[in-house]
Amino acid sequence: MDIGKDIIMTGWAGLNGSAILADKYYDSLTSKLPKSVIDRVKILAGDCDIKLAERTADTFGARYFRVSEGGIYKALRDIPMDINEGMEVYLSQISIRQETIEICEYFDLNPYMLNSEGSLLIISEKGNMLVRKLNKSGVKAGIIGYTCKGNGRVVINGDIKSYIQSRIKDELFRLNL
Repeated sequence: MDIGKDIIMTGWAGLNGSAILADKYYDSLTSKLPKSVIDRVKILAGDCDIKLAERTADTFGARYFRVSEGGIYKALRDIPMDINEGMEVYLSQISIRQETIEICEYFDLNPYMLNSEGSLLIISEKGNMLVRKLNKSGVKAGIIGYTCKGNGRVVINGDIKSYIQSRIKDELFRLNL
């Protein structure tokens, strides 16, 4: 692949893991969070059409990678090993639901390392066109970064650049799930 392709994310970081936590710990979560927040997570997690996103990416000749265990950070870490390029991703561009943030705060978990099954990372030369097509078809999508020379896996958060760890475990494992 050439240098400078867009990295697109569909869906939301950590949403599936949040739904698992909401189901398993419903009673303890509702003691701290409104029931509507917990219930919405479970509904939203079941409302993703990954097959449609894959078919749409195929029509653009884009490569895609499913996000699952280990969340968005693990998937981002694995991409450069496959495409032999580095990447820079902007944390502020990664889609995440407020419900996921609140559930992760309750358990002191990193939502970017939480199961994100139902999301895709897509590498495309036509990122803006692909994002418009995905959003028009009802799939939440946005450009979160780009590929670059080298093999670095960099996440940019404001003025801070950090490298993604080489070993990432899903945050659900911290709770023995």
